[in-house]
Amino acid sequence: MIKKTQFIFIFQYFSSCLEEGSAVYRECSNHLVTTGSGEFQMLGTWASATYFPDQRLSIFIVLQGEALVRSITDIDRHEFAPEEVVLTSGQFLYTAPDGWLEPIPGLAPRQPHSLERLPALLPAFDILPYFEKIGALARGEDLYFPSPELLTGPPDLVIHLEAAELTEEDQANVKPLTDFVFVSMYAIINNQGGQQADIFRVSVDGTASDGTFDRLYFVQGQEPWNWIFTTEPLPPGGQVVFRGLVGFPSSLTGQNATITAIVDSCSGEETFVAGCRVSEQNEDNNLSNPLDVHLSVISFPE
Repeated sequence: MIKKTQFIFIFQYFSSCLEEGSAVYRECSNHLVTTGSGEFQMLGTWASATYFPDQRLSIFIVLQGEALVRSITDIDRHEFAPEEVVLTSGQFLYTAPDGWLEPIPGLAPRQPHSLERLPALLPAFDILPYFEKIGALARGEDLYFPSPELLTGPPDLVIHLEAAELTEEDQANVKPLTDFVFVSMYAIINNQGGQQADIFRVSVDGTASDGTFDRLYFVQGQEPWNWIFTTEPLPPGGQVVFRGLVGFPSSLTGQNATITAIVDSCSGEETFVAGCRVSEQNEDNNLSNPLDVHLSVISFPE
């Protein structure tokens, strides 16, 4: 618990040492901030740094631009981790020296994470008062920062799709399904709310020349079907990533298609309550970004 008075400062083109509390920096180029557990060099950035001296803990956040972070691993020898970490817009990182560092389950230290995962920090650190002031300044400049209501309220599930390479193992897994052509993707799901999300389902829609339909969705360890389930609840700030295959009729081979996914989906169910399985802060943000794909069969050497 921080005992000293909390301060939020605005700096431009200075080097500074943050001994305790939180500071906001905007329009800073090559501004170097040092704390007891790291260095935070901003490259044309709107960002914040927070330091808890009792825990030797630093939390660095970038809302605009990018920054380099060097984490201190040994206080006495002032030794740094071997690699710098780049934070880009909408990312944060937490770090402390070896011996002080207590990793949060499912949230790796000294690594970039999206702002959607900030709620994971709240049970471990008394950070909310700082986030409230950082958020107020950010919103005053039309920059996104999650509100206290989002960080502490009911679960809120969001999903993002990214393309993945089809592998020989993928082909072997779906070889019996000869009537389909498959594409591979990552479904990245975050709980950006402040409470646990119970087990939920994910469904996939695919749009091609035959129309828009629920498509066959295959994830290792689950039966190929039009949806998949999580296996355990998702904590505040928690993330689950599915690498899966989406199947289209083989007659569409050679065409382009677009995939979207729905998290906490009740697609195809005859009866379900409003909001499906998880009662969320926002029931209107469960649809993913569209992912454009090409439906091709990849042959691998025998």
